[in-house]
Amino acid sequence: MPSVIDEYVADVAGRLHGPARLRRDMLAEIRDALTDAAEAEGAETAVARFGPAREIADGLQEVLAAARAGRTTVLLVVVLGAAWAQAELSGLDGWAEWRGAMPGPGYLWLAEAVDVLSGVSLAAAGLAWALRRRWPPREMARLVAGVTMGVMALTALGGVLLVGLSPHGRLSGTLLWAAPFALVQLSAYRTWRAARAGCPDRVSGEDPGFSPG
Repeated sequence: MPSVIDEYVADVAGRLHGPARLRRDMLAEIRDALTDAAEAEGAETAVARFGPAREIADGLQEVLAAARAGRTTVLLVVVLGAAWAQAELSGLDGWAEWRGAMPGPGYLWLAEAVDVLSGVSLAAAGLAWALRRRWPPREMARLVAGVTMGVMALTALGGVLLVGLSPHGRLSGTLLWAAPFALVQLSAYRTWRAARAGCPDRVSGEDPGFSPG
């Protein structure tokens, strides 16, 4: 039969979303603090003094949302930066495919648009990282998640269209980036989920579960 402390820790755990290791550390600290307090005043009193599980979880979720947003920002910079660099290097040798013919205006416009989008996104990611301590954690996490999902979707679409507009377009090179792009999108989704966890406007009674994401 679970103890009062076990039930309390499980209640808090079920309300948290974020990096698994950080959650485990948080829950271990809660359990240790309650165990120490229970030795002096009893488990039920220790739990009552500690505070409602919802309030404790809401405070911890702020930290988890910020941590998840930081991870997503780093992933965005690494993957988008690598994709941009690879595209630039490939472009140095890619003109041979046109066999002396100049690319059409649609191709040139789209290539420029993708470059601008990548540059602006990387600059925005750097700015978000620099200002991360000045914004409420949940708002910053929602912003990072939304911008990341939009940027990665537009970049992927632009890459596919560029391949289609080239004379000998090959999707094989573009498909190599499918896994990294999907990883960034997954991280962005988890960031959004972490930012939303425990919000007052969530459906009452929803049990988010204690998943590893």
